[in-house]
Amino acid sequence: MSKQVIETILEKNNLVSRQEDCKAHILRAKLSKDLTYQETGQRDVILVAGGCSHSVYVNNFFHHFSSIINSIAVSNIYGYVIQDQRWTEIAPLPHQMRRPLLTYDNSGHLYVFDTEHTHDSTMFYIYKFRISDKSWTSFKINVPEAYLNASLQKIVACNNKLYAVISSQQAALLEVKEDGNESEIKCQLFHSNPSTQVNVHVTNNSHICVLAWKHGIKVKKSRHYAKFIVYDVRSQRRFDHSKGSIFETHMFSIGNDITVCRMGKFHARRFNLNDRRWKPIADQVLPFPPEDPARTDFASISDGNNFFLFGGKDQSTKKPLETAYKYTYRTKSWTKLEDMPQALMQSAICIAKFPVTDVRCHIKCPHCLYHSRRSQALYNVEYPPDEDECTDYSNDDDYLSDHWVDYYDDYEAFDDPFEHYWY
Repeated sequence: MSKQVIETILEKNNLVSRQEDCKAHILRAKLSKDLTYQETGQRDVILVAGGCSHSVYVNNFFHHFSSIINSIAVSNIYGYVIQDQRWTEIAPLPHQMRRPLLTYDNSGHLYVFDTEHTHDSTMFYIYKFRISDKSWTSFKINVPEAYLNASLQKIVACNNKLYAVISSQQAALLEVKEDGNESEIKCQLFHSNPSTQVNVHVTNNSHICVLAWKHGIKVKKSRHYAKFIVYDVRSQRRFDHSKGSIFETHMFSIGNDITVCRMGKFHARRFNLNDRRWKPIADQVLPFPPEDPARTDFASISDGNNFFLFGGKDQSTKKPLETAYKYTYRTKSWTKLEDMPQALMQSAICIAKFPVTDVRCHIKCPHCLYHSRRSQALYNVEYPPDEDECTDYSNDDDYLSDHWVDYYDDYEAFDDPFEHYWY
């Protein structure tokens, strides 16, 4: 039976479309004969990695702290195939990550950083996923000695190179060296402090835009007091275009313009790379989604034509959400997408290109039930050392009474007044 007959006759039959067992049987038959995809090429996939989800165990004693206890870190990586409008699953992360950083370069690699190991260190671990052979590896970022007790805030890939924004008393842009050598400082950005907030965006695969708020020694809470630094990767030049800038939560590209806006706000700013000037926008660039508009900690990204929103945290129940939406700039309308496979919040997100053969399986594919994504990948990673882990077991079985015999000669004789009494 040909693929055309299966898709035009069997799958569109009313009796088959109503039964999940029938659809699963047809999908299993198509996978066994490799009839799911006959075309080659790549797909644009939105990756949602890590984050927090519901926990399995809930203790009634900690009911008042349920917003903290009910969220546990996950290691799943879900992919939303834009062209097919469906979900799939990628090889999971090496371990559970609550607030990871994720980026993709055009050479076919994913880079992940766990932000829980970002403070008080001069050595950071980056996990690298090679899409071609589905393998996870790791390497260390060796930062310069001038950045002791620094924190790694963002990682981005531009022109097939990995860059990181690291901050101590001074924020800097580093070119990461994967061979273990000391990373190179490409440019100094601004004075930073523990409360500095940073947004990073890559445009045209040639410019790294860094937008910062609450920077400097004396922190100013006004969003108009922001720093906007543009670094040209090809010419290796730094440009300061802070005049007229404003800090907002979302920064993305629409054409040749970089738009900075906040969801639901009727005023925004646009920066043009040609004339290098900021211009105001007297319009609502990004309205609230139709469902759960007050959600926070959601994952969002823009592909230039649409704005995608996944998951988040419900403000009333403090629980993760599984809904997903797409906002089209041209029509100014929201479209509800297929729900996420799992309710998530605080996840990392990026857009990557995957071969068609790697994303052909649906999220509920019966074939992947017994051949999981983790079993298909190769994990050759080195984990950062755990500061709370104790490897010295020499004194674990020692008690205070074990050493009393060592001081036997120092003890004085004790006269017991009831020594000669018989009880």
